[in-house]
Amino acid sequence: MNISPWNSFAKQESPNGQYVAVFDDAMEIAMGAPMRGTMTVRQKGQQKPLIELPDVSGSFVWSSDSTAIAFPRWTMKSDQRLCILRVPTGQIEEIDGRFDVLQLESFCGGRVVGVDS
Repeated sequence: MNISPWNSFAKQESPNGQYVAVFDDAMEIAMGAPMRGTMTVRQKGQQKPLIELPDVSGSFVWSSDSTAIAFPRWTMKSDQRLCILRVPTGQIEEIDGRFDVLQLESFCGGRVVGVDS
């Protein structure tokens, strides 16, 4: 499921059904621009978040094995860095490269596919 960077809310269950990631508290980074908000990850059926991340885009994708989420994180220069969040540890790996506006499409076999507009 593709989620647009302009969405103000997004919710996705992990492929194995164990976790839920929610993007909300979003606001435009500039007038008419994509959204910046907070992503929380929790175990399905639980209210308490395992992980909470600010300054992310709502265009995130779960890995096919449910062990990670790929997501763009906004920088102070209003560009994006692609990040990989390990679930449930919360470890974040930032991938080299800067992007304008990423729309992520899939994450399988360690490969993230998306479009930078």
